Amino acid sequence: MTQFIDDLKKSFGLIKKQTDDLGALVTSIRDRIMLLEAEHSTILDRPLCKEEMLEVFLARLDESAKSGDASWVGYYLEEAHGRHQAGRLARRISVATLRQAKNGVASELDDSWLNYGNLTGSRFTPLTAEGVFSLFREPIKDAIRRHFDQIVDWPFPDALPAAEYFPRLDEIEKELGDLREQEATFVSEAARLGVTLPKPYDFGASRFN
Repeated sequence: MTQFIDDLKKSFGLIKKQTDDLGALVTSIRDRIMLLEAEHSTILDRPLCKEEMLEVFLARLDESAKSGDASWVGYYLEEAHGRHQAGRLARRISVATLRQAKNGVASELDDSWLNYGNLTGSRFTPLTAEGVFSLFREPIKDAIRRHFDQIVDWPFPDALPAAEYFPRLDEIEKELGDLREQEATFVSEAARLGVTLPKPYDFGASRFN
């Protein structure tokens, strides 16, 4: 009986050590994750050089212009359908309208499409900023380039090209993916076995701050 109790104590001691070791391993993984996340965030927050800032502005304009393209298409389709509906004969656009135009008599446009994206009744008006970018994409981009050319003193003269950081970001993201997978596996297995692990740090808290 005494031997059994001694063996049981040894087993409990071994279980405790293994549990402590597992807790220490999970904690070390979480520490590494926090360090990598901090480095990743620091890199992503680095300022851009002038040429790359220009690239960002032009890319944003392109995206807005694409949205404007779709708005104009929808607007023209709505006009073609809506202005020929029953009950709107006074504003009908039909064969008569085109015949007048070919004879040099063009009806005036109403100003509903100049309401800068507001709704006029049930009709959508596309002359938003996106609509303007759609109509004048290239002239606006040329103007933006001219303005950037006038900037002599960029506020971040030592900014490195962003591409120099991309390889390190790829490395960090890969390692983070592996570590998070390991952490999830250990936490899941510990929960299945009823083992209590150290709690993760509160969001934003780190001993490395």
